[in-house]
Amino acid sequence: MKNIKRSFLLIIWLLLLCSGMVDAQNNTSKPKHRKEAIDILLNDTFSFVQLRNDPVNAANLSLRINPFYFELDGLNSNLGYDASIRYRIHNKFAISAEYRGSYFESIEKFGIDQVGSFGGPATGATNFENFSLNGDYYFNSKLDTNVESVRIGRYRGFWLTERVTALYQLQYGLRLGLQYFQTYISGNQIAFSGYYINDPNKTVVNFGNEPIGTMMEENIISIGYSVTARHDLLISNKTLGKSKVMGESCLYADILYAPAITYTNVIMPNYEYLSGEKYTDFNVNNGIPKSRFGARIGFDYSDLSIYGLTFGLETGFRPGPTFTSGLYVMGKFGFILNMKI
Repeated sequence: MKNIKRSFLLIIWLLLLCSGMVDAQNNTSKPKHRKEAIDILLNDTFSFVQLRNDPVNAANLSLRINPFYFELDGLNSNLGYDASIRYRIHNKFAISAEYRGSYFESIEKFGIDQVGSFGGPATGATNFENFSLNGDYYFNSKLDTNVESVRIGRYRGFWLTERVTALYQLQYGLRLGLQYFQTYISGNQIAFSGYYINDPNKTVVNFGNEPIGTMMEENIISIGYSVTARHDLLISNKTLGKSKVMGESCLYADILYAPAITYTNVIMPNYEYLSGEKYTDFNVNNGIPKSRFGARIGFDYSDLSIYGLTFGLETGFRPGPTFTSGLYVMGKFGFILNMKI
């Protein structure tokens, strides 16, 4: 009887041991299958295909429209708009044309009935204008690689980024530009003097800092240096879609020279003893200082995809009445359209 009982207990113990071994085997296989499932999900989510990585053949024709433009200027701070077109030729040259106008200017014209004015419309906007033609010659181009952090989208509430080795083109260039610049100058800022246009003796009358004004017009030549970097990387993932690093960044510095600076005539009341008329026309072109040299540095960024954003910052000293009065800081923000032709 005792032998039967011992045999029964031995059988139960063996059954329990086998059951434990089976459970242990199942427990070790479950994490393995779970890990395989996670690996499959991660490989599907974070594997990428490069669709394009060719900055040399990126877009070469761009149209920029900047509805927001500001300039803090020593003479006439303003808010306005900016538009330009740019074309790159065989990645060796680039030509561009740009126009700026204003919505608002910090200085208003003085009407003739208020004391005086320049020879032209006595009321209304001061007709700030800035038009330029620019050319770049890229004398040195290098193609290299760097690691970019590409934001690829949101996954389960988290922003995901991917480290991708991308090609970039680095170009060193020489710049040449022609600029027409026009703005209003107040007598409160710069001391005026001039002579009655029909006075044979050209007797100079000093107006001092009276509340009068004139329109300054100048032609500016710029010569400078630039460093440009271009990226054109496009990657794709079947779960998260496409992502890109496409852009052009440019640092530049220019020396400015204005061979021509002119000031329009000032029309003044209360000088009947000179002209015999209610309003007297004075030539002030030689009665206001002219500082012909200046300099500027700037940064410009633009997207290289079909459409995107663009912005720029610039500061320097523009030619004008005095060197210090030409100090300005400019910024612009807008949109860009690109194509490859």
